[in-house]
Order: sequence, then structure tokens, then C-alpha cells
Amino acid sequence: MAVIERAGADGGPRNLGLLLDLYHLAANGADVEAAIRAWGAGAAHVQIADAPGRGVPGSGELPLVDWVRTLRERGYGGAVALEYVATEDDPFAHFDFETWKDLA
Repeated sequence: MAVIERAGADGGPRNLGLLLDLYHLAANGADVEAAIRAWGAGAAHVQIADAPGRGVPGSGELPLVDWVRTLRERGYGGAVALEYVATEDDPFAHFDFETWKDLA
């Protein structure tokens, strides 16, 4: 966040923000919960997919519902983008709308 703030200082661009990509953070071994605590409220955009395999949320091992709930509790009010790779013609065939309706 300091880099973003510094880039926007002194007349610099104001349309910069942090992309919090939960799938890539987890896939790269980052402490996702620590990242959410540190930068979640100030994130400009959030993306999710499940791991392994960049699957539909709920198909893998990541606690995506818990992470997104924590983001909401910490003040993130933006969109949560789906970045998963669909394995069927209907990309929402296995998406659990009921679980996500109050979080997305």
C-alpha cells in the first residue's frame, strides 16, 4: 500500500489500487489471512479461485468463504471477481450461489 500511496502523492495518478488475488497469494504460499488483515479494507479489487487447479470456489481446499467473509468484516465493500477456469460449457454449473449470495 505504501507504494500505491507514494505513487499517488504530489499530483501523481489517483486511480491506483491494490488487487488482492486470493488464489495467487495462496498458490504462491503467502499468508492469505495476514494479507487480508493488512490490506483487505484498502483493496481496490478482489479475485478468487479455488486451489488446486484454479477451480470453481468450493471445489478445492481454500477457505474462500471464510476469507471473503473476513474481507467484508474488515470493510472491503467492492466486487469479488471469479477467476476460475470453467471445466464445462456452463461456467456456473457447479457454482454454489446460495453460499455466496450474501458475500459477493
